[in-house]
Amino acid sequence: MASTEMYLTQSDDIASRTIGDDTLIMSTLDSTIFMLNSVGSAIWNSADGSMPLSRIVQEKVCSEFDVTDEQALADAQEFVDELVKHGILSISDAPVPPKEKTQ
Repeated sequence: MASTEMYLTQSDDIASRTIGDDTLIMSTLDSTIFMLNSVGSAIWNSADGSMPLSRIVQEKVCSEFDVTDEQALADAQEFVDELVKHGILSISDAPVPPKEKTQ
């Protein structure tokens, strides 16, 4: 990961559904479908722009799964890069304020 923190937010252009511990995500932009396992789902569910990836990994991944901090962060970065490439996640170097609900 770069020297700055990375804050994740879910794209508005997706549809998602949780099935057990897994999450199914579809991009409405290109119909790409992702099935996230429980680790990916933990990262996905925390992607609200308020917590940096390093903290998500420490609090949501390493505390729940048998993995080192270094390996978990490397794997999470690769996972995030893939979702960003498909427009599923957005990244910022600062916390992202919550979006206002529109009706």
